[in-house]
Amino acid sequence: MERIEQFELISGINPTGIAVYSRDYGAVTYAKLNENQNEFLSFISDEIDRPLIMIRCRISYETIVGYTAALKAGIPLIMCDERNSDPVVKMYKPHYIWQHKDIDEPEEYVISGRLYDYRLYRKAKMHKLLINSKLALLLATSGSTGSCKYVRISYDNIVYNTKSIIKALEIKNTDKAGVMLPLSYTYGLSVVNTYLYVGASLIICDESIGSNDTWNYFERCGGNVICGVPDTYELLYLMNIWRRPGLHLKLATQAGGRLNPDTEENILKLAYEQGFDFAVMYGQTEATARMTCHFLNRNPEHIHSVGKPVAGGNISILDGEVIYSGPNVSLGYAEGFEDLALGDENKGILHTGDIGKIDKDGFLYITGRIKRIAKAGGKRINLDELEAIIEHNSGMRTACIEKDGCICIMVISGDSSILDGIQNEVISLLNVNRRFVRTYSIRKLPVNTHGKRDYNKLAAMLT
Repeated sequence: MERIEQFELISGINPTGIAVYSRDYGAVTYAKLNENQNEFLSFISDEIDRPLIMIRCRISYETIVGYTAALKAGIPLIMCDERNSDPVVKMYKPHYIWQHKDIDEPEEYVISGRLYDYRLYRKAKMHKLLINSKLALLLATSGSTGSCKYVRISYDNIVYNTKSIIKALEIKNTDKAGVMLPLSYTYGLSVVNTYLYVGASLIICDESIGSNDTWNYFERCGGNVICGVPDTYELLYLMNIWRRPGLHLKLATQAGGRLNPDTEENILKLAYEQGFDFAVMYGQTEATARMTCHFLNRNPEHIHSVGKPVAGGNISILDGEVIYSGPNVSLGYAEGFEDLALGDENKGILHTGDIGKIDKDGFLYITGRIKRIAKAGGKRINLDELEAIIEHNSGMRTACIEKDGCICIMVISGDSSILDGIQNEVISLLNVNRRFVRTYSIRKLPVNTHGKRDYNKLAAMLT
């Protein structure tokens, strides 16, 4: 049976080391984490050999317990944002659901176990699912629009990418990294993988990163690694957290989309002043997490590049598109439980949908996107899906494009209250800051010679 043994072995190697700092449960050792993992696994019956577990994720210690327990036991997982999880239950039919106690009990499930503030529910009538033996994890690919299209990730994918990130970022067991990103998000989950894999420490930052309480707690725990998306760094720069006397950073990492060039340059200056490394990375869920890494402070002449491939990976450009190959490329996609038995469809090659170029020194620069998948506020957003949702809910004809890292929504309406309502709905749906969503009134939507919406003309209208 395939599984990730390191999450079991590390408790024996470093039993008294601190695995997780939590406001709720204090400093949790690796021995205690292992005990909690085993307690979680005791709630699972042997009725089904490899049951599918869905975790309704929060930034919480219990989410980490369930996730790492399943990986070390070889039990496949689907990690889901708890706000958009009901359709996923219907499409994937998980045998078990791990969720916070304040969420309503799922229909047709019964309680199987309790651990701290979480509950494990099992299907009242268990059923068999055909699941590929290599399948370890399902992660959403299309951002936060509620799609049930998930990426199928293997145990080998996780191990290879975890090891390559550890090497690229020079992660040590003395590091203490803040968990500030959703654990249903590939970047957030890779932070858990990499730091626990080497016996380092995680700090659960379950309150707003804009709160002084978060940074006071981070400092008390001795935090020295920040991991964030562009929105994180825009906010932290405005807050000027870098000059806090109790903050002693070793490393700041950024992924999840292009950082504003001015902000990138300003944080690079701070990295020099404060003596920490600033690493920009490029990744996709389809590559398990990271594909490239770039320490800006070590290669400032390549600022705005996303760097070079991580160990074992290769980048090429084909007709302008970035093509990645490596052992961390996922198995393929799933859109329901019937797809869980599928094998490796990607064969180690990923067509990223990004447009890029490689300079003479081998550094990759991302210059645009081929597909209509946008990135805003660290989220991947399918613009076609978003259009359909807005039109369905509002009854208004709309068009969505990405410009300057923002989602721009053109609406055939001159009523400002309608535009404001659509903006508020999209902000709530995507869970992004207001500044990443803009609405515009338009008289008609331009079309091309094929009668399809002309997004190039729409973009030109905003210049």
